[in-house]
Formats: sequence, structure tokens, C-alpha cells
Amino acid sequence: MVKKGFLKKTGCILISVSVILTGLTFFGSTTSEAEYSGGNYIVDGGTITATTLSDHKSELSYISSTGNLAIEGSALQEYDALENVIVTGTLSLGSYSLAGNGALNSVVCTTMSGADATTFAGCSGININITGQTAGSGYYMSGGALYNGSTLVYVPASAGESVTVRSGTTAVSAGAFNDSIVTALYFQNKDADKITSFGNQSGWPSDEMICYCYGGSTETSASAVATFFTRDCENAGANKVQYDSGSSGGGSTDPTTEYTVTVVEKFYQKDGTTEVKTNTSTKTFTTGTTNTITPATYDNYELTDGTATSVTDTTTVTFKYKATTTDPVDPTVTKYTVEVTEEFYDANDKKTSSAKSTLSGEYAANSTITAKTFSGYSLTSGNSPYTVTGNASVVFKYKVSSSTDSSTKYTVTVYDEFYKSNMSTLTKRTIRSVAKYSAGSKYSYSPTSYTGYSHWGGRNESGTVNSDVNVYFFYKEKDGSSSSSSTTKKNTTADTTGIYKITEGANQKVPQNGGPLKIVCNGPMEKLLRVMMDGKDIPEGSYTLESGSVILTLTYNYVQSLEVGNHIVRFEYIDGYSETNLTITGKSTTTVTYKVSSDGSISSGHTKDTTPKTADGFDARYLLCLAIFLLGAGAILMGRQRKLEAILANRSDD
Repeated sequence: MVKKGFLKKTGCILISVSVILTGLTFFGSTTSEAEYSGGNYIVDGGTITATTLSDHKSELSYISSTGNLAIEGSALQEYDALENVIVTGTLSLGSYSLAGNGALNSVVCTTMSGADATTFAGCSGININITGQTAGSGYYMSGGALYNGSTLVYVPASAGESVTVRSGTTAVSAGAFNDSIVTALYFQNKDADKITSFGNQSGWPSDEMICYCYGGSTETSASAVATFFTRDCENAGANKVQYDSGSSGGGSTDPTTEYTVTVVEKFYQKDGTTEVKTNTSTKTFTTGTTNTITPATYDNYELTDGTATSVTDTTTVTFKYKATTTDPVDPTVTKYTVEVTEEFYDANDKKTSSAKSTLSGEYAANSTITAKTFSGYSLTSGNSPYTVTGNASVVFKYKVSSSTDSSTKYTVTVYDEFYKSNMSTLTKRTIRSVAKYSAGSKYSYSPTSYTGYSHWGGRNESGTVNSDVNVYFFYKEKDGSSSSSSTTKKNTTADTTGIYKITEGANQKVPQNGGPLKIVCNGPMEKLLRVMMDGKDIPEGSYTLESGSVILTLTYNYVQSLEVGNHIVRFEYIDGYSETNLTITGKSTTTVTYKVSSDGSISSGHTKDTTPKTADGFDARYLLCLAIFLLGAGAILMGRQRKLEAILANRSDD
């Protein structure tokens, strides 16, 4: 028999426990949305700890935050692929937080806090830009070096071999020059006298480095600087310091001083908001001169913010660019178009053939092009290797070097090229035939026929073989052909022309940030004309194709550019096609949990999320609280039921 009041008391206890657990669950954590994909970590603020991105250490290349971001001590140390950290807000840094990252190119933020000389240790190529800097207050850049108030914190290699310490500086941090290449350090206007602390440095200064203390400083008045360079530093000695007059370097004159302008170029995708890259560089000018910083021009980009700016002192100038193409290439890599022609001559210097070489194409500046070798021929004209310095036409001339030997074999390759009806766009090139011919023999080829296409023009259809030969035939779409007008969305893959099937990746549903994305069609690669999205050709650079049968991989950036909703992917072949549905959903997210202190405060750089939790962010611990509450309520109801039964039986628990 249950003791009187037991169920009622038990129920009250259980309900109380559920209320307490609910409160602890609600106040014990809050969430912040974070995203990682394909080497990019994009957040709205938060904290990066030693474990946040440890699974992506070898591939993380880009960090972007639209809110305050904190990177704890050593959290991103030796992330070899990390190139850019971009923060719209305050970037809070701990000791060694970005140390050892040799590929780190730029750190850009509105304001900075917490950094010391170890923060960027070993970042040999780093450029730092603090866009909201106020010289003399907080963290700011001056003359290519990082300062915090009146303390010189860090001098990156990008500051150059000559650095002038900012007037008003009172201390130099230990390790500030460890990564520098400074061989001439200048103090002007007795600024050396204001230095009260000069911390130890490792690997600096070099043998040839000299510190210049100008404006009337002496070994006595600039005691901290003099002590460091004449006694405490590596390679110490009296000749390390020079003054206007005095113990060393007497009679030295103050060299012309300089100021540095930091130029920041921000590149965005066509939407104007998704950043492609930030490029930071510096320009040095003579003090007292006025100079103009003019925005550069880049292929496939247009200037959207910033104009030619006159500068007279150390400052930062920012230019913003927006892509004019859907999937832009790196704007800072200059490429030139080089057309290479190969000409062949007989023993009497009579030209026997001439053709565009497969060496033709786009080349980066200063790359080289080496002429090909041909059996029985020697190169007689043409600079090989050729160094690319701009758009150019290059001719390599070859002459028969021995009597023609009929045993020598050359390859004749026949290409069929397919174009849109107006012949404006090449949609596909296929190899129809590859054959071997003896030197001096004749070849002859004719166009063939393809459904939906008509033959147009022709070249290199017959000739004499004295080298490898490429033969081309051209075909254009017939007006109204199914291959040029198919835009109907459907998800079937079999009718009179849809003879091929999607064997992998059919009817996928993926988030906008879910790329790269793979779809496989069983049609042969040699018959493929094009791949299309919603009736339009997928832009070049937005995908890759591999054999086996046809493996289509859509790039991460292209998947991001697709609108949320249903799309049709089409593989179009010479003799048929295949289609499949592709559904783009909203971006997927990763939930990061942060502990909240008893006073309700949250980690530095975060804002407490007060938005009511939806089903997508539901905490399973609430189910436990609900179950305990229901048990308590059930116990109370059962106790009341037993009391009622006792009354009806003329008994009472009271």
C-alpha cells in the first residue's frame, strides 16, 4: 500500500526537477551559425579555438567574418594552406594564433586587439591592413609595421629593408623584428631618446644592419636603443648605431625620409557581395611629395568603389572590383594569348606546309614556350624557348635535315568541330580519325553527316604529309534543331532521342553551399556536344569533364550561384541526350555551441542569440525535461484518483 501523500510529493519533486533542468539547458548554451566548405570558413562572428578547424588544417585557405572574430592562442598555428583572414569588425588575436603560416598573404580587419610579436611569427609573406586604424591609438599600421599605441609590435618582411620608427614610440616588443628583413632602422627628431624598452630579438639584426639615431640623439640620451645595439643584440657593436655626431658615424646626415601607402584591392563575384580575393601591396614615396594612387584595370572585372587618390603621408587606399563574368578567374594573374605557327620547308627552302600549333594558347607572364621537335627536320628560325611578355604571334620554322625517308611515319588527325547556328560559339570538338602516313604520301578527307547539323566550309582536306597534320571540318546547327532549342524541363531519360541515362547523381537535392557536385551519364565522351543547365550552356570554368562514361563535376562557386529551386541538367550528344532534375535547397549550416556564464555573458566577439529555437535547432535535452515533467504530473493525478476512490469506499487518506 502506497503511503499517503507519497504520489503527490513525488510528482511535485519531478515537476520541480524538470523546471530546473529546462532552465539549465536554456541558459547553459547558445548557438552561433558557422559555415565551412571547400577550404573556406565563413561566419558572422565568433571564436576559433584549437579544435574548431583542426579537421581542416591541411586545406583551410580562407576565413571571412562579418562580425567580431576571436582566434585563441595557437588556434590556427601552422595551417599551411591559410592565405587570407578577412574580418569586418574586431579581430581578437592570441599569442601564436596565426604563427607559422608561410602562405598567409593578408590579414584585413576593421580593428584589432590582443596581437603580439608571436601572433604572426614565421608569416614571411603577410600583409596586414587595419581599415579602421587611428594612428597612435589601439592597433594600427604605420610605415608597414604594426603598432599598439606607442609600442612597436611587429615588423613583417613586407615592410622592406628600410623602416622608420613612428614618432612617439616608447617601446619595441621582444621579437618585433624576428621576421623582418630590415637592414636600416631610422629614428628621426630625437625619437630614439623616447624609447625606454627595446626587447630581445631572434636572428636580427644581421651583420650589415645599422640603426640611425637622428635629430640630436646621443649614446647617452638614446640609452635603451644604444644598449640594445651595442651590447644586447646579436652582432652587437658600436658600429651598429650612428648619430648626427658622437661616438659612431659622426657627421652623418639625415637621409631623405619616406612614407608608405598601403593599397588594398578587393575583388567580388558578379553578385557584388561574395568576395573572391583581397590583394594588398605597398608603395613608398619621398616625404614632402604628393603622389597619385590610380586603380588598376583587370580583365573580367569592373571598378565599383574607389577613385584615383592623391596622397601626401602614410595611409591606406582601397579599391573594390566586381566580376563581369559568372565564374571569374583570379584577377591578379595576368595571362596573354600567344598564337604559335609551325612552318615546314624542303631542302631548297621552299615552304611545304604551315599550320597553327597545339602550343597556341594562354600563358602567364614570363612563362616560356619551347618549340616542338619533328623527326627529319631541324629548327632554323624562331626563338626557342620563347619568353611570354604579352599577346604575340610566334613562328617556328623547320627545314628538312636529311633526305626524305619513306619509312618515316606521321600522324594525320581528323577533327569534327560543332558550332551554334550562327557559327559564333564552338560547342564540341571530336576526333573522327587518327591514321599513320609515310613521309611524302598524300592524304584526302571529306566531311561526314550528323543529325541536326550541316557541313560548313572546310580546310586542310588534302595535302602532302611531311609532319603530323591536323584536318578540320566544321558543322553548324540547323535552325530549329532539337539540339539548339531544348529548354523543356522534365525528369525522364528515355524517348526517341533521349537514349542515354544518368547512372550516378540523378535527381539530387543539395544545399547552395553543397558543391562540388558530381553527375555521371553513360553516353560516350567522344559524342558529347555540351552540358546545359535549364536550357543554357554551363559557363566554361564552372565544371570539369572526365571520361568514364561522362563524369560532370560542377564547381563549388557555380553551385553557389544557382537559385534555390528546381533545375534541369542536360547532357547533349551528337545522337541523343539525357536529363535529370537538380534541386537546390537553402545553405546548410553547422551549429557551434558556446557556454554562457552565470551572469549571462558570452565569449568575446559574440552576441547572445535570443531568437527562439526552431525545429532545425532543437536541443534534444528539452525532451528529457518534458518527460520528467509529464511523469510528475502523472504521479499527482494518480494520487488524486486514489483519494477519490477512498472517499467513494467510505475511506479517507486524511
